[in-house]
Amino acid sequence: MNKIRNYGMLALLLTLILLFAGHIVYAQTYSVIYDFGSQGSTGPLEPMGGVIAQGRNGSLYSTSPGGGTTNNGTAFTVSPAGNLRVLYSFCSQPNCADGQLPTGGLVVSPDGSFYGTTNTGGTTGCYQSFGCGTVFRITPGGSLTTIYRFQGGNDGANPLASPVLGRDGNFYGMAYIGGQSNCGTIYRVTPSGGFDLLYQFDMTHGCSPASALVLGTDGSLYGTTEMGGTSNLGVVFRFTPPANLTVLYNFKSNGNDTFQPLGPLYEGNDGNFYGTASGQFGNGAIFRITPSGVLTFLHVLNGTTDGAQPISGVVQGTDGNFYGTASLGGVSGTCDPGGCGTLFKITPSDNYSVLYSPDGTTGQGPYTTLVQNTNGLFYGDMYKGGDVQSCVSLHDLDICGLFYSLDASLPRFVNPVPSFGKVGTTIGILGQAFTSASKVSFNGIPAKVVTGSTATFLLATVPSGATTGFVTVTTPTGTLTSKQKFIILP
Repeated sequence: MNKIRNYGMLALLLTLILLFAGHIVYAQTYSVIYDFGSQGSTGPLEPMGGVIAQGRNGSLYSTSPGGGTTNNGTAFTVSPAGNLRVLYSFCSQPNCADGQLPTGGLVVSPDGSFYGTTNTGGTTGCYQSFGCGTVFRITPGGSLTTIYRFQGGNDGANPLASPVLGRDGNFYGMAYIGGQSNCGTIYRVTPSGGFDLLYQFDMTHGCSPASALVLGTDGSLYGTTEMGGTSNLGVVFRFTPPANLTVLYNFKSNGNDTFQPLGPLYEGNDGNFYGTASGQFGNGAIFRITPSGVLTFLHVLNGTTDGAQPISGVVQGTDGNFYGTASLGGVSGTCDPGGCGTLFKITPSDNYSVLYSPDGTTGQGPYTTLVQNTNGLFYGDMYKGGDVQSCVSLHDLDICGLFYSLDASLPRFVNPVPSFGKVGTTIGILGQAFTSASKVSFNGIPAKVVTGSTATFLLATVPSGATTGFVTVTTPTGTLTSKQKFIILP
């Protein structure tokens, strides 16, 4: 299903009304590419902000906490054209030993498989038998392996986000609660299933981490907590394995809802980190923070035309600007009085513009951080909205959600996986229109292309003499460049 819904008169009216505020720019093409609920209750339902990963075949991979054969969530893949396939239905094993309610999405690993978490399930005796959650690995074909089952003690419980790959080849993540202070934990898991508890949050240094860690170019991990800190309104922190955590910023209430971060950070090409603060029940804001902890609020949302409560993070596009979503505000449409949400763009110098505001039929509640596919388009999903009739038949409410794309006319690029490696290491590169004649270079140094590559994926060996810099792939149709620098490890 590939539907472009413009609703010309409504869009024109909204543009004329809001243009004077200087906030709205509808030059982009917003397309609903799949309505959740189209496969009935066995398909994905109610996506809640999980990471969307690009696979080697150019398709997108993520999770939903609703739907599936047991209505305990799914892992799914959807192509840029809107062809969706369920990879796995959770709670398929007795006592939900394989986990249930995956809210964190998926992250791609160097071998082409994906890692994620479930919020509950796993251990039967944990929290009224709901389970404390799991860490899992799943192949593109849908074969799932449970890596770790949380016990609900010092190891933590109920992870909300997927783990991230570290420079040592292991995965690092956070549990939302558990630990000695019940404020959550930081953990490390190996691909073979080894588990190490690295840190227990203690309120002073943050509490309740709701989003994923991000690996900085300096090798440290950066993240946020929803609560804790000096005002109990959340913190930004840096974590250097195995156990060194530094609070970079304590959020506080200053009258404009610039507190309580729920989304992940994103490291920009300038070396700073960008994120959002939801404002709890207020408007929220977008901020920039340096690695040393100097925080600047770039834009405070107005709660109406701008949007409100950005609970997802932002991502830098190939044009150098940042793109994100706000869960409320914008057009009311068929949504709740708080609005259907907005999709926005913000420049590093705080030129903010709304790119699209769904109206219920075209979505409601964009909770997911956007991902830019190597084809140049952004993709995301909506928690609510979509095909009303199919949702009514399933739930008596319009809460199925949908998967969408946003075309901001940005160029294609390549994405090395992972974004770091030593000389001599074979690195996977995601992209478009690769051929047997494609040539790869690491910061200008030609690299050997390994056989077995496809039109959307190739393997190349980091060449001798390469230094940290951008990866380029030259194809018969042009040269594609990575968005971020590839880090050469010693």
